[in-house]
Amino acid sequence: MYGYKNDYGLDKKFSQFRDLRELIRYGANSYGQNTAFKIKVASSPEGNTYEEKTYRDFFRDMERLGSALTKRCQKGDRVAIVGSNSYNWILADVTIACGIGVVVPLDASLAHDDLEAQLIRSGATAIFYDKEHQEAVADILMGGKTALRRGFTIDFRDEMIRGAEFIEDLLNEGEKILNKNDFTYMYSEIDPDALAFIQFTPGNAKAVMLSHANLMSCNWGFNCEEYFPQNDIAMITLPLHDIFSFMGMITFVSQGIVSVFCDGPDRIIDNMKEYQITVFQGTPEMVRQLYDTAEENIEQKGKRKSVERRLRICAFFDRFNINLRKFLLRFINESFGGTLRFIISSVSAPDPVVQETLTSYGILTVHGYGLTEAASVISCESYRYIKHGSSGKVMPNMIARIDDPDDSGYGKLVIKGDNVMLGYLDDPQETARVLDADGWLMTDDIVMIDKDGFLFIA
Repeated sequence: MYGYKNDYGLDKKFSQFRDLRELIRYGANSYGQNTAFKIKVASSPEGNTYEEKTYRDFFRDMERLGSALTKRCQKGDRVAIVGSNSYNWILADVTIACGIGVVVPLDASLAHDDLEAQLIRSGATAIFYDKEHQEAVADILMGGKTALRRGFTIDFRDEMIRGAEFIEDLLNEGEKILNKNDFTYMYSEIDPDALAFIQFTPGNAKAVMLSHANLMSCNWGFNCEEYFPQNDIAMITLPLHDIFSFMGMITFVSQGIVSVFCDGPDRIIDNMKEYQITVFQGTPEMVRQLYDTAEENIEQKGKRKSVERRLRICAFFDRFNINLRKFLLRFINESFGGTLRFIISSVSAPDPVVQETLTSYGILTVHGYGLTEAASVISCESYRYIKHGSSGKVMPNMIARIDDPDDSGYGKLVIKGDNVMLGYLDDPQETARVLDADGWLMTDDIVMIDKDGFLFIA
């Protein structure tokens, strides 16, 4: 379909990782000197400057940072992160989870009081933060209402903040520790079923407890369904504290492709051209922006009739499994740099017209549905399964049922799988309401699963 094979055998290529450390080590061993992250370090009218981190660099940086943190944190400490998307944000997150304790990713847009409240609820004893949050974190540290004992700055140096240390200093210290053959951090035991991530949900901000096993189950399901050639370049657009964005990044790492960072919502198209993006992950609203850009490009060039004619030619050759879209409709793709091949969206309901149109232009556009309580993805379309307007099929590592369906088949979705959360932090009553003794999660979402297995959200 649209130039993709019927089956790439991804379920045979990948297996479920034991924990996140094993996944990152797999990336280092399998993809080695391939670029994992391309980072813009300077921008000027004369041109931009970039730094590239290979898969081996990423693993080594985790070893370095973890070795330094081991000297400062007790095993099992809860460590928060707040800041804009960056390589150092990712590095801090995985390092904490892979041998230090429990990571607590926080929404960078939180107001001061909400940030403080979530730090109190999580019991975090340390925090990584960026320049935009230095005043808030300094105030919270001085206030003494939280359990915070120290702070680590991700992207700047400020000696005036009590207890703050710069991440680059930690990395340098960690290198010296490793050079002395001290591998305490990397030999530390990871219990894949224990609490490792505290994820606050949007809106009502419940504190979801997740384990390595939860995330690795979700990653395996995603790897079985979504195909990423190793020449793919993916842009991290959604905030990484969001579990859907974080799981997307983990999947990119496990499949050996390049990840880059968006400069902001108003720079999406520019960054796609700048980095020659092939994979885009975002919300349906962001996908609508891409659709509008493509349609404006067609109208401005006066090529509407030409596009309609070329689509008819493409449809004819589809019968013989010959994909001409990337050739006949290339000028549309040039709206995004000419390389975009795959769009995946989640969060809110998809627009089937937008999905179908972009897919017909040769840009496979799919949608997924998930919950923080399920480590993100519950169902998703893929190159194999597409029904525009749906949220795809339930992931292969999960089972689902519909409780109390109405005459049209819509009812409450109930799911089960190794990706289902451990529970809500310090809230046994709410945990018992949604999670039964057999591991079934009551989602409270009203959905229908049609005869072909596609899930539709009411």
